Amino acid sequence: MKLYPLIPTSRLAVNIGRISRKIGIDALTLEPTALTGIIVLANGTPDDWVVALISHHLNGRRKILGIVKPEVTRLGVLNSLPTYLEVLKGDKIAILVDQEDENLDSLFNEVGRKLSEIGISARNVVKERRLWVYDCKRGGKEFRLIVVVNGLDDYPFEKHSIEDHLLKAAERLLKIEVNERDPKKGWNKLKDRQVELFRKLKNIKNLNDIFPQQIRGLKMLLDET
Repeated sequence: MKLYPLIPTSRLAVNIGRISRKIGIDALTLEPTALTGIIVLANGTPDDWVVALISHHLNGRRKILGIVKPEVTRLGVLNSLPTYLEVLKGDKIAILVDQEDENLDSLFNEVGRKLSEIGISARNVVKERRLWVYDCKRGGKEFRLIVVVNGLDDYPFEKHSIEDHLLKAAERLLKIEVNERDPKKGWNKLKDRQVELFRKLKNIKNLNDIFPQQIRGLKMLLDET
C-alpha cells in the first residue's frame, strides 16, 4: 500500500518523504486517486515514520490510503471526521492515538462520547485491548471507524505511546537496555540511532510482534480483516 497525504505540503508529507528516502522505501504518492481509507494520526513523529514503515511491509496490497495529521492532538482529531468523510471514496477511517497515562476503558468511552457529540451514531463491533472498531453512521454516510491505541504491556512505563513499540524493537535489534520510565525520553536518547533502527525494521519479514494492533488496524483498512 501507499500513503497519500491529504495535505501534500504538510509537515506530515515532508516527514514521510524524508524517512522513506533515508531507509530506502517508496511509501508516498502525491498522485490524487480514490482512497481505500484514511489514516488519521493523533500524534506526529515518530507515528508517521511507523506508518510509512508498515506501508512498506504491506506493499503487496496495491491500494492507497489517505493520511493526515490534524493540528489538534489526541481525541480532538475526532472532530475532523465529518471533513474527512467528504473526501473518502471508501468506507473506512483509522485513528492512531497514544494511550499516554489514560485508562483504556476511559479512553474508549471518551471516543463514544465524542462521536455522539458530532452527530455520529456508533456501534462497537470489535473490542480488543488496544483496538476497537465501530460501525458508524452520519447522515446518509455509513463507515467503519478503527481506533488503534499505541502502547504495549511489555514494560512498566508511566505512559504508553508508539515509543513503547520502538523501544521494544531497539532492545531486540540494537541490543539496548530499556530502563526509562518514560518511553518518549528513552526514544529521544536513541536520537543518533533512530534511522539505523528503522533500516533494520525495514528488512524484518514480520513486524506483528512489534506493532500488533497497528498492523491489524491497517489491514482492516485494506479489507483484510
